[in-house]
Amino acid sequence: MIEKFFTQRFGEIAIDPDQVLTLPEGLPGFPDCRRFVLLEGDEYAPFIWMQSLDEPDLCFVTADPLVFFPDYRIQSTRAELASIQLTEVEKARVLVILVIPDNPAEMTANLQGPLVVNTEKRLAKQLVLVGETYTTKHRLFPAAEAETSSPTAREPSC
Repeated sequence: MIEKFFTQRFGEIAIDPDQVLTLPEGLPGFPDCRRFVLLEGDEYAPFIWMQSLDEPDLCFVTADPLVFFPDYRIQSTRAELASIQLTEVEKARVLVILVIPDNPAEMTANLQGPLVVNTEKRLAKQLVLVGETYTTKHRLFPAAEAETSSPTAREPSC
C-alpha cells in the first residue's frame, strides 16, 4: 500500500513500503531518524537525495563515490555489517554524504563515513572508516582547492 509523506524539500511524496530504507542504528547525530527513502532519477543524476521519513526537514545529498573517485574502496568486517544482514558483497550499494557549500565547486564528500546499503533487505548503516586514507571533507573537484574559497559551508538540508 502506497504511503504519503510530507517533506520540506519535495512536498508530499508517495512511497511504496518496499522503497523504505531502514537504518537500524540511525545516523550519527540523528539517532531517531531510521527510515529513509532514496530519491533518484535523471533530473538529479549523479546525486541521490536521501530523505528522512521520520523528520520531514532532514534530507541528505548523496552520491555513488565511484562516480567521483573511481579508486574508492572500503573494507569492513562481518561484525560491522551484521546489523544490516549483509553477507554478500553483490547485494551492497555504497553511497557517501555530500556537503554543498554556497560555492558548489567546493563540494565535499564524507569518504570516511560511507553508507552501506543491503539492497535486498533494504537495510543500511553508516560505517566509520579508520586510518588516514579518507577524510570527512574530501573535495569532489580538487581544482577548486586552488581557488579562493568561501568561508561558510553548510550541511545540505531540504
